[in-house]
Amino acid sequence: MIRYAPTTLTAIWLTLLLVVLTTLAIRVRLLDVPLERDEGEYAYVAQLLLDGVPPYQQAYTMKLPGVALAYAPFVSAIGAEPAAVRSAMLGVSTLSILLLFLLARQLFGPGIGIGAAASFGLLNLGMGPQALYANTEHFVLLFALAGFVSLLRAREQQSPMGLFASGLMLGTAILMKQHGAVFAAFGGLLLLGGRAGIPGTRVRGEGIAGFALGAALPLGLLCGWIAWVGQWQNFWFWSFRYAREYLGFVTPAEALDFASYGFTQVAGSAPMLWVLSAVGIADALLRRERTPSRVFLYGFTLVSVLALSLGLRFRPHYFLFVLPGVAIWAALGARALGARLPSLLSLPQTSVVGGGILGIALLWGVHAERAYFFEMGPEEVSVANFGRNPFPEALAVGRKLRELSDPGDRIAVLASEPEIYFYAERKSATPFLYTTEVLRRSSTSQALHHDLVASLSKDPPPFLVLSSRFNPFKGADRNVTPLTRWIRNATASGYRRIGVVEIRRGETSRQRWGAAAAGRPSSKAWLMVYQRSAKASSPSGPSL
Repeated sequence: MIRYAPTTLTAIWLTLLLVVLTTLAIRVRLLDVPLERDEGEYAYVAQLLLDGVPPYQQAYTMKLPGVALAYAPFVSAIGAEPAAVRSAMLGVSTLSILLLFLLARQLFGPGIGIGAAASFGLLNLGMGPQALYANTEHFVLLFALAGFVSLLRAREQQSPMGLFASGLMLGTAILMKQHGAVFAAFGGLLLLGGRAGIPGTRVRGEGIAGFALGAALPLGLLCGWIAWVGQWQNFWFWSFRYAREYLGFVTPAEALDFASYGFTQVAGSAPMLWVLSAVGIADALLRRERTPSRVFLYGFTLVSVLALSLGLRFRPHYFLFVLPGVAIWAALGARALGARLPSLLSLPQTSVVGGGILGIALLWGVHAERAYFFEMGPEEVSVANFGRNPFPEALAVGRKLRELSDPGDRIAVLASEPEIYFYAERKSATPFLYTTEVLRRSSTSQALHHDLVASLSKDPPPFLVLSSRFNPFKGADRNVTPLTRWIRNATASGYRRIGVVEIRRGETSRQRWGAAAAGRPSSKAWLMVYQRSAKASSPSGPSL
């Protein structure tokens, strides 16, 4: 391991502080960026948890409740605003940077540690991987990195309590998203590897048992809680049975398209760092090094790619899983180039050249996204990331519904925008948060469709929100579903339109409320709000 002078170590710590403060400043500037729909789902479930509603009772979701539990303190403190979720990310991103620094320092020394932390700080802010948004991948990585930092130290020290803590962190990663299981499994393999001849410290049986207990404990406690509150059937169906069925919706051709698009988006945010990462991997393979640090990094990279690939959807934010590995490899790539270029070009010492190469790559990435980091407003950032998805408009609709409705009123958002429930601080009239999921062709869709229509027919909610993304007024009668028929009946008799928000490409959305909401929207993209008349009869839905 390279030894550093005290002045160099001071410079490393000051650089780490600069990285953390810079990322915090950018995130603070963008605290008010509207939530995207996954964030809206977690935030709404967090509201329900704060109201004493157990998971899966009033909100059906394929996700485990870990992220919603993480959101809950911020939602409680700040309220139904985007800043509550963005504030959670301030802590998560900062801790992740620090943990990656500690991990890379343990593996390759403080120089690679600071290079990896700086690279990750930039990658973990990029527009390409939609890194501003508080998706599950951030939370999985936080606990996975904490688990591996603890594991490597505890393995060297033969500390059973340290290995138990490591298992606990990696087990908690599973609660953030099922994909966390691959990181927990990798942790177990690292401990067993010493017994199979893989480089590393051999761990005694009690240490392995402690790790296994820690890894199993979070999910075991969750399962006990879910069973105790009587939601085991819903939990098992949505988090495992339906989630497994959901994975089968992607064809190999679609998966290839998703992967190509996702990688292009993500790598475009900081292309030079990805090039340096490739250099680092190529250099390691050519050297054929099999040190414990290299073996760990190879394995960590492979399981990160596996976590990315589960489900074959390759959405941009799924690439967050691989960013810590990319950051470490980029720092190693810069060091490898720094070791070769001085002799070739008569340049000064290696560390200066390697640091300069990495610095240029970082500055290139900042320059490429300077408008995003320093200039765009919250709504502009949302549009730049998601185009005509109605995320700014959902914020406007949610706030208006909070104003127009009573606290006990329920709302049915017959679209895929659960963030409206969060902003409105009103409960959903149905536990189905995503209409598109109910209408998806699957072995269970007919029963789910029936349950949704039945719940709406039995107790029509005071307010409906419709979206052009699921336009119930479009299509020939022969293609009308029972849900579409229910909506058409409801809006023809019993509900009146009280609001429309038109989404315009390249322009500020146009809102019309009250009598002005009548008439046909001038835009093809919109959100509509309907209110039930006091004397209206219940619109019926035909049986399936």
